[in-house]
Amino acid sequence: MRRAALAALPLAAVAGIPAAAQDATAPISTLTTTISQSAVVDSNYRLQDPDPGTSYYGDTRLGLDYLRSSPEQTFGLGINTGLRALWEADEDFDAVVASPSRAYLKFNQEGPNTAFDANLRARSRRVDFNSPTDFDPGDGDQGSDNLDGLEGDTREYRYDANVGFQLGTNSPSSYEFRLLATAFDYANLDETNQVPRQSEEGQASWTLQLTPVLSTILFGSYYHYQSESDTDDEINIGEGEFGLVYQPGETLRIRGGIGYADRRREQTRNSVRETTEHDTGPTFRGDVRYILPDFTLFGNLRVSTAAPDTRVSGTFRASYTLRRGAINGRIFQQYTGGRGGDEERVTGAGIGIVRDINTLSRVGLDFSYATQEDLDNPNRSDIDRADITASYTYDITQSVSAEIGYGYRSKVEDPKDADSHRVYVTLGKTFETGL
Repeated sequence: MRRAALAALPLAAVAGIPAAAQDATAPISTLTTTISQSAVVDSNYRLQDPDPGTSYYGDTRLGLDYLRSSPEQTFGLGINTGLRALWEADEDFDAVVASPSRAYLKFNQEGPNTAFDANLRARSRRVDFNSPTDFDPGDGDQGSDNLDGLEGDTREYRYDANVGFQLGTNSPSSYEFRLLATAFDYANLDETNQVPRQSEEGQASWTLQLTPVLSTILFGSYYHYQSESDTDDEINIGEGEFGLVYQPGETLRIRGGIGYADRRREQTRNSVRETTEHDTGPTFRGDVRYILPDFTLFGNLRVSTAAPDTRVSGTFRASYTLRRGAINGRIFQQYTGGRGGDEERVTGAGIGIVRDINTLSRVGLDFSYATQEDLDNPNRSDIDRADITASYTYDITQSVSAEIGYGYRSKVEDPKDADSHRVYVTLGKTFETGL
């Protein structure tokens, strides 16, 4: 869904390494460096109501990506950060860390009958300039953020971990164990409307192949969520499921199952720790993976009655390669922590189109929309976010690219209604070194 512009340059550079000159079993190591400079004019930098006026800023960014790969092992390490020169409306000039700034580490190891993968990511941001459906399409994606936005002089820090281990990958009977964790923290907590929060989930599954295309799966999970809100909210969910797996080949896999869940929520009220919600009931879970040379589809869906109301969550994303471009789309509904620690339901969709004009230039159009509902306080106004970005990219050389574009953002939270118009230009260069 992201624009094809500068963010894709490191991956494109790595993908272009000639394979013919390499030993098929020898590790390949590359270091890719991307340097970019942008200039932006934004009519409402923080999406405030009332609008304080036009702001100007420029990001000087540096991206470093190290990749070492072999048929059995992949190791990747990277960081993308920089410095922002900011002339904000009604404020003095300031130099701050570019937002967002990201770092990641990934490792995959395959053995004769085992597999291990680990994905660790960290992100900091000062103000949310991302689309409401923006996400990292790689492994380890833990879902979307809430739509609250940041207030006050603060920075948000997000940490994600996704670690898995598989046994019997080439056997009729296989096992998988996975740990997922996400944590949010903030600087200057006394000046923000957000609260630190974290979640952890352990998963285990056993898959038994019955026929060449059909298998059974036994799945169990335990989820824990805690926030540092005024009531110290804590949610624990235990779940077990039994299902079937249909996989006629590497192209298609469909899984589905039914189970039972126990959900318990605890809060501190008037200095007394008590269970405020305890729900049990059946669940349904399914997912699909469909991969063709010019089309891919990934989706998952979960329905649970173990909640005050039946909850439906999931994500579906698809991409279609055109003769001279590509279309990417995503639709999702997630439950997350938000305003002061309340539970929020975030529902959104987005579509992005990239069209090649010729071999050197392309245009892109992204649209996304999301809405957030406070489940703990029905009287609280919903938040609606919409983002539109139109861009034009030109490859000056094989390693130098320029992009100009226009962006529109809006945020509605009654009685506040804010929008912004943004014009930007970005110039970047990529250096690749074999190690």
